[in-house]
Amino acid sequence: MNQQKLDQLIQKLGMTSEIKPLLESNADGEIGYERFERAVEKILDSYKENGGRIKVKEKRKIKIPNYRAYKLFTEFRIIDRTTYKSIKKLERSIEYFKRNYGICCKYESLSEISERENLSRERINQKIHETLNLLKSKHKKDLWYETL
Repeated sequence: MNQQKLDQLIQKLGMTSEIKPLLESNADGEIGYERFERAVEKILDSYKENGGRIKVKEKRKIKIPNYRAYKLFTEFRIIDRTTYKSIKKLERSIEYFKRNYGICCKYESLSEISERENLSRERINQKIHETLNLLKSKHKKDLWYETL
């Protein structure tokens, strides 16, 4: 676990102010960074397992007519396939992302990944940013809840 790279990831996701207090807390003997790392891995692995579709739990407050307070309901929504044309491309992008940020594996730089995969650094960087944008646009709330 590389805390510096995880801090960069949190900054790129635009979650610095929301997640910093959670990262500094210890819950159930786990450091906040470990919980955040596990949350990212769980979300990305669910894309691999479900063929680009993911079921997300969402809680919403709904005002019921003739009832004084709001009721909290849990509903599930399905996020469809991303812009990836094949699941293999999605899996490769996720793998590059995990290796670049050291999520549940050893951290590797862009040049190390590009040498191993025989791709340019820029192409690896594009794939990492695709996965980053996927997390940023669809899973900020999920990351926050999983880090609690």
